[in-house]
Amino acid sequence: MTKELTRIMPASQSLKERAAETAERISMILDEGTPENTRRAYAGDLAYMEAWCLVKTGHNLPFPTPIELVYEFITDHVFGLKDKSVENALIEMGMKARPGPHKMATIVRRISTLSVIHQTKGMKERNPCWSAQVKVLMKKARKRAVRRGERPSKKRAITRDLLEEINRSFDKTNIRDVRDKAILCFAWASGGRRRSEVAAARCEDLVRHGNGFIYTLPFSKTDQEGKGVKVPVQGVAARALSEWLRRSGINEGPIFRPISKTGTIINRYMTPQDIARIVKHHAANIGMDPSSIGGHSLRSGFVTSAGKMGIPIGSAMAMSTHRDTDVFMSYYQEGEMLNNPAADMLKE
Repeated sequence: MTKELTRIMPASQSLKERAAETAERISMILDEGTPENTRRAYAGDLAYMEAWCLVKTGHNLPFPTPIELVYEFITDHVFGLKDKSVENALIEMGMKARPGPHKMATIVRRISTLSVIHQTKGMKERNPCWSAQVKVLMKKARKRAVRRGERPSKKRAITRDLLEEINRSFDKTNIRDVRDKAILCFAWASGGRRRSEVAAARCEDLVRHGNGFIYTLPFSKTDQEGKGVKVPVQGVAARALSEWLRRSGINEGPIFRPISKTGTIINRYMTPQDIARIVKHHAANIGMDPSSIGGHSLRSGFVTSAGKMGIPIGSAMAMSTHRDTDVFMSYYQEGEMLNNPAADMLKE
């Protein structure tokens, strides 16, 4: 590290202290309703951008952030940092894993975080990320990344046929399998619930209707105000959920709970990470590559299957509670195209 960078980043200000400072700033600017995993992502992105700004300019990241500084951040990470002393300092601090440019997905996420922070600080009108200039620059940067062979990595969708295969692999005598089947079917059939929503599911929000249930999402990523969204749980999913509740004896508090090695049901909530591990585990049991599967695979699988089955877009979106139409349609159209009659014109 150069003398100048040593002056900017004194040894007394450790990475741990920087992280604590960042966490304090995050708590001041983010709403308490923000999911914990989203908070962590925001904190990591903000910590990196602050470190980059401090090392490069000697000053903390300003709010509102000047548009010129946003340009510089984007170009520094699309092409790679020209000043290797800055890059080496970021690596020494543990903020950057390796030399070279960022992946486009990382740049997009960090600029999105910067935009969110401006909004939460009441700087919507002075948000540089909403400017036409930054939008054009990001669009060109994405095109450049695609031309160079960079493709966004998507986890494989667990579509209806795959979920049915997983369901056939469960052992009805094993309480953990009874729970896991209920988790997967509930998450998938109720609209492709996010793993955080599944982990937070409570009996108090579940009402039986005939042979099925109505579940009220008390809040979600797209309902931070907690207005609540009702979704049905029917058919196979309702039967799997009923069996789990009957076998476990659960009638209040968390619907889905950890189970000890001895088979004891533990009275606490599961974590989103627990849900993701369960999805991966059972996908691997039917021969799928667990690295290609994530907690989001149930959500994308629900929408993809809706497209394949010709479910009306409005009906599927009402279940999934997607707000971003582009994201929803990317999965829906992937399923829809599998039934395109033009794809099967070359018949035997």
